[in-house]
Amino acid sequence: MASDQFSSSSSAEEPSIDLRLLLEINRLCEDAIMKGDDTPFLLLNVDDVIEKIKQWKLAMPRVTPYYAVKCNSDPVLLQILASLNIGFDCASKEEMEVVVDLDVPAERIIYANCCKGPTHLQSAAKLGIELMTFDNESELLKIKQYFPTAKLLLRIMVEKSSAQIQMGTKFGCEFTLIEHLLEAATRHNLSVVGVSFHIGSLAQDPNDFAVCIEKSMHTFLTGEKLGHKMTILDIGGGFPGEADSLEKFKETAKCINNAIDEFFPPESEVDIISEPGRYFVTSAFTFFGSIIGKKEILVKEPNIMYFVNEGIYGLFVHKIFHNVHVTATPVKEYAPDSLKVCCIAGQTCDPLDILVESCILPELDVGDWLMFPNMGAYTSACSTQFNGFEKTGVKYIVSEETLSYLEKFSAGMKLCSFLKGKSVVLEKSNLLTK
Repeated sequence: MASDQFSSSSSAEEPSIDLRLLLEINRLCEDAIMKGDDTPFLLLNVDDVIEKIKQWKLAMPRVTPYYAVKCNSDPVLLQILASLNIGFDCASKEEMEVVVDLDVPAERIIYANCCKGPTHLQSAAKLGIELMTFDNESELLKIKQYFPTAKLLLRIMVEKSSAQIQMGTKFGCEFTLIEHLLEAATRHNLSVVGVSFHIGSLAQDPNDFAVCIEKSMHTFLTGEKLGHKMTILDIGGGFPGEADSLEKFKETAKCINNAIDEFFPPESEVDIISEPGRYFVTSAFTFFGSIIGKKEILVKEPNIMYFVNEGIYGLFVHKIFHNVHVTATPVKEYAPDSLKVCCIAGQTCDPLDILVESCILPELDVGDWLMFPNMGAYTSACSTQFNGFEKTGVKYIVSEETLSYLEKFSAGMKLCSFLKGKSVVLEKSNLLTK
């Protein structure tokens, strides 16, 4: 499993607001206004990603994260994670190839897709990516044909959890079929090395992890009884990643730690891995959109409809698929007495392209900028070019403090050089200062 490179010395408090970051945001938007450039953009705050890694190591030192590439495959983000020894959860040959091209060793990659196409399995074999999941006998036959030396994790079904997006309707082996599948793997001379599960996305109850970890322990016992050497537990994803979610994350981590210490204590020598996606990227990306239209509504609230240059077919697709709550804040200062009820619409011709049905904003004008936080997860990865609109690009920002911190690591100097070439560098920052 991927080794720790980050110390657990960081405080577990929420990070303070970085004034220099706010000033840089204002500068970016003011420059755009002066140039007459209304091109929207995402801003990736590298400091936020680094802080999330530190908090993970602090909260769950026994759990090795394998980042879910599907959540956000921004190339700079992937380079950061690869340089800092984070593992990767890939679902296709394309994702595996992208990660391998970053010089990530095969042992730091899991092919976490229970239904794999033959050419994708062949690609995994060619790349030497042995660790993968399965949940049915048909998949075992495919693996036997195309990659018989693979190391398999049996994905068990999570029938019901507190997650907003349930996984059990499509993924996982029913508990009553676990022994049958493990016996089938033995018959086909395939190596099952552990268990995986996923409680679902946007989970509300941390105890869901504890329930599944206990079920995994029973599956381990069954596998060992049938001759499989069970050494890996993959606890999946479902971790919160919003800017204000640290306390919820700590509560989740505490529940997980208690469960793995009870059912998979250190002396069991079981490696614990996970597949976080949202956790690492949600709050790291902020969207900045320009108001391209304004429509006054006299007969009912909302009184004003603002149109911005993005929409539900682009970055805000997560509002439709995942029912994510969208919030917006003006970039420029405003008078408190100018607040009005308004709504925010997207740029496409679809009447359903509404980002915020009702909110309180000041009176704004065409050309003003709005800021949308928590825009890193399943946004750019799922966006389309409906109506011909181009996909929104990304700008990058990092503090000198973070660059100095990263230089301590083996790949740090190369990573810092890479980031300096891609990012705006904040000369002075308190983003990582508690």
